[in-house]
Amino acid sequence: MNKILALSGGLFCMVILVSCSKPADDAVVIQPGQVSVEAVVEESGPAEAFNALTGRYTGFEDITDLVQLQNGRWEGAPWVEGTAARPQVILLDGVDATGDLNGDGAAESVVLLNLAMGGTGQLLYLAVIPVDADSHSLIPVTLVGDRVRVREINISNGRLLLDVLQAGPQDAMCCPGELATRAWELNEAGVMMEIESGIESQRLSVATLLGSEWVLDRWSRDEVAENTDISLAFVDNGIAGSSGCNRYNASITDGEAPGEVSIGPAAGTRMACPEKQMAVESRFLQALSKVNKLSFLKRQLLLTSASEAGITSLYFDPKGVD
Repeated sequence: MNKILALSGGLFCMVILVSCSKPADDAVVIQPGQVSVEAVVEESGPAEAFNALTGRYTGFEDITDLVQLQNGRWEGAPWVEGTAARPQVILLDGVDATGDLNGDGAAESVVLLNLAMGGTGQLLYLAVIPVDADSHSLIPVTLVGDRVRVREINISNGRLLLDVLQAGPQDAMCCPGELATRAWELNEAGVMMEIESGIESQRLSVATLLGSEWVLDRWSRDEVAENTDISLAFVDNGIAGSSGCNRYNASITDGEAPGEVSIGPAAGTRMACPEKQMAVESRFLQALSKVNKLSFLKRQLLLTSASEAGITSLYFDPKGVD
């Protein structure tokens, strides 16, 4: 369920924490319609340019504390004293957009943040950063949804558009299968409202990826694929691309559940390359043969191998995107 929270507008409400020694210059700025935060915020020094990695955010589910990021992360106190489960907020670095949302000719910025509740829930939020925001600004967030995976984000014609993979009406939360484009715009009060995008949703399948091209970015979450020339394209008869030295192609078919796939044996050219390059090619083709699921995460395509031995994923960037 979407929660509508206030975002940047032209007018700000000022809440001044009064004490005998605290001047009005240190007031906390809260934007129109924002839920209140029961926290005393200490300012130190003059305001600096806003940095999303160290910004201050409010309006997260079940969190009354102010969320002050440190290098893109924040961790709250345990839900229950003495237990390990605690809320964590992470800025999705590199997944952002810039554009004019309120028609004043200035470009706002939109960032995405993920709230992990300590269980299976992964709540995605968006935040609009005003052009005049600084290090003293308090930025409210708007809920996008639980376990929503972002394929693309952009601002067009005054609207924020998110291409997402999310749970459809008949999907379990664990297994999202709906490819949707969702849209938001600022109303006259400066509140970010979700509106109809006018784009019909689709079911995740191999056919929906036809024509897309990707390049390998990571062998896993923790290992960058350096000095490789590995690519993957969805074509009429399956998938094809460069395996690092040679060209390859293979069949790919949908499984029963959304995102489940089966990849057939790869065929390819037989050009000889240096030993190190051939080893990389062999590693990729072996990993590709084990793939049984595809998904998305932070604009990237994930080809995943899930087995009793564990789960591993190959991470691909859209071709032409750094």
